[in-house]
Amino acid sequence: MATLRGTTTLAGTTLFMADAFRRAVSTTGIPLPDAVQMTSRTAARLIGLNDRGARQPGLRADMVELDAGLRPTRVWLGGTTVT
Repeated sequence: MATLRGTTTLAGTTLFMADAFRRAVSTTGIPLPDAVQMTSRTAARLIGLNDRGARQPGLRADMVELDAGLRPTRVWLGGTTVT
């Protein structure tokens, strides 16, 4: 059983977003642009982060670069490379 740290609240999942993204594209046939939209802009809006989730001027530059196997290779937070 997975709980949120320091609580008894059940976690919805322990799956990493990158793994969920890769599975959605490879097993369900969701087109890559749709999967990107769902895991970026839609996800950000659902949790109230209106300053990120799309590549456009004025928005925070949080991005993940994926390789051909849809595995993360680099990450940017606020425009700064962190990995």
